[in-house]
Amino acid sequence: MKVSLHAPTCSHTGTQLVHKITSVNTNLPALQTPLSGHAAAKQHGKSKRGHSARRAMAASSGASATATSAPPTNQTAPIPELSVEIRRDTAVLEAASEGAPGGRARAYVLGVSHVSRESCEEAAELIRAVRPDVVVLELCKDRLRLLLDQENPGKRLWHTPRVKISGLPEGEAWPTPDQLISLLRTAPGRPVATQDIEADCSRLLETGLFSRARPTTQLPMATQAPNYVRDLDGHLNPVIPLNQVEFTVTERKLPKLVSFTLRVDSSLGESLQLPEEASVQLCSEALEAGAAGSTAEACLRMLPKLEALAAASVQGQDVEVVYRGIESGQIEAVFKAATPESLARPYRTGLEGSAVGGEGPGIEPFRPNRGPLQLSKNLIIENLAKVLEVAPETIDTVADTAVVGEGAETGNVWRPWSDEEAQQAIEKENEEEEEKSSWSEQFAMALTSAYAVQQSAAAAKCGVPSGEVWRTALETASNVGTKQVHMGDLPSNVMAQRLGDGVWRAALIGAGLVVVAASTAIAGELTHRLPEGTEALAAGGVAATALLAAFPIVSPLVQIWLLAQKPKEEIEDIVRMKEPLQGKNMDAPVEIWGEDALLQWPGARQPIITERDAYMARTIWSAATGTPASPAYIADNDAGMRVWRYVIPQGGPPAAAPPGYGDGEYQPAAPVSSVVAIVGTAHVRGIVREWERIEGRAECLQSLNGLLGEGSF
Repeated sequence: MKVSLHAPTCSHTGTQLVHKITSVNTNLPALQTPLSGHAAAKQHGKSKRGHSARRAMAASSGASATATSAPPTNQTAPIPELSVEIRRDTAVLEAASEGAPGGRARAYVLGVSHVSRESCEEAAELIRAVRPDVVVLELCKDRLRLLLDQENPGKRLWHTPRVKISGLPEGEAWPTPDQLISLLRTAPGRPVATQDIEADCSRLLETGLFSRARPTTQLPMATQAPNYVRDLDGHLNPVIPLNQVEFTVTERKLPKLVSFTLRVDSSLGESLQLPEEASVQLCSEALEAGAAGSTAEACLRMLPKLEALAAASVQGQDVEVVYRGIESGQIEAVFKAATPESLARPYRTGLEGSAVGGEGPGIEPFRPNRGPLQLSKNLIIENLAKVLEVAPETIDTVADTAVVGEGAETGNVWRPWSDEEAQQAIEKENEEEEEKSSWSEQFAMALTSAYAVQQSAAAAKCGVPSGEVWRTALETASNVGTKQVHMGDLPSNVMAQRLGDGVWRAALIGAGLVVVAASTAIAGELTHRLPEGTEALAAGGVAATALLAAFPIVSPLVQIWLLAQKPKEEIEDIVRMKEPLQGKNMDAPVEIWGEDALLQWPGARQPIITERDAYMARTIWSAATGTPASPAYIADNDAGMRVWRYVIPQGGPPAAAPPGYGDGEYQPAAPVSSVVAIVGTAHVRGIVREWERIEGRAECLQSLNGLLGEGSF
């Protein structure tokens, strides 16, 4: 099918954008019906390639295009009214999407600066206006940390894929771990606070079966990621992963069973008449069970039989059985009208009355032992500072999280990993950690880390903590009903290796020049070929050559440092776009002074811009068409809370979305009518150009795997 790229002409003439554009077009009309322009004409010549139907529309237009208007999209949702700044900084693309209005999905690609407060505001404004099904961020599985606000970590909440009960006595009468876990607030994948874990110890003691209950936790594995939960104010709180929460219990030692009788409580009136013969038989069985085992086990063994007797003897009324007199061994099984609370309990023992609040004869109550700024000493969280990497604070609860109505739907389908799948991922991760990074990769990481320090300093001048634009996008998406937020960038480890190779080779070439110059000077000195008195000149030449070789490496660091020295207003002005990102100058690179200085590193443009543009164009297209490509945060409801879970796409590329990571695997959202992508300004035009080359689902996945190094591209 034919693919058309429609971009309007632009009234702003401007030159190639490689530094600061000096004028601003403030007469940009609202986004309306797409117009054909030079990009559409270029694409028309490529129609024989059989591309799937899709259309790129102008995010801004000035004068009328010279070509005719594109065919109307009929039922396609209208483009919302947006501010001049949003239209200037956004490219709008289209792709065929089955089930979407008009059969097409729109992708709004917003270019942002990582140091700008204005960019954070624009991201929130665009997401609120479009209310997209999916948001795509310029993040990957290796950069999820940027979604955590290190300066304001929020409430201390946890989630774990595994909850374990240990110490249970053997015997068929005893509850299974799953039956006990059903009583707890702590459950696989559910956000809980420290206070909830502690309270679960009391819940276990309240069964009346145990004398002691203590929790322990394990540090998260590298395959796990933070989740997020929305509070009543619409803010997202991180939910830090723990590999496992384990509750260790000790059997309660009750006095030996001496006697066992049955009684009907007055709450049942005359509705229950126990048959005498059956009653005598059950009392005899109870005494035999008590003689053969513990009193608690005898009570558990008899409970289902007593409940069956009541069910056979009374109609139309719920009956529960509770045990009295356990402290003396003279037990009375009382039949009484069931309360709503008892009926709501997923598992009952009949001994709950002897352990109200987790206290009673033979029970060691769980007492959190903490000061106002300390965690309970009974709650063993190993290396807590390493888990959160923030200072301790008062204990939090999940009481003020946003309540989701029962039956509320998110539109997402996902499943948790099995223990085997999760363990395989852990083993693979451990194997990869043992592989040492190459010198070139370490060199590139050192350079980018130094660059990031100065970039963060510039962002701090504008009141923008590291990763703020991504957190703003995720939180806004949560508040407008977005289904999924995809991490759509090329994985950092892939990019770093390629960047390192390019920069390292350039550094070696530069070092070679120094060696050649030094060798020439030394050889000349040894053979007396240098004229007398020119030794200092030769040494100066060597130093100058060394500086010349190092300049391409050092210059970007100096430039970003200079940007960080400027006042807030000047920084915002420097990184602010001065012409539309989608218009006549689509082939002109966008390179903002200071912020994009790292592109000056030798060999940096290909891995940092070209390959990532190609990759993100395809992950955005995948989000719009329901193609599995990117790891994502998806909206989920758990125990009345709206939780954003980190999950892996079913059938996605393993190098970017490895199975076994996060909470589980998800199915792409469908149908999708709109997508908002938040990317760096320098990527927008390349994404638009790459959009033209996507030929469908098979080509998209093949190209993604090729860019990941798993095939040809």
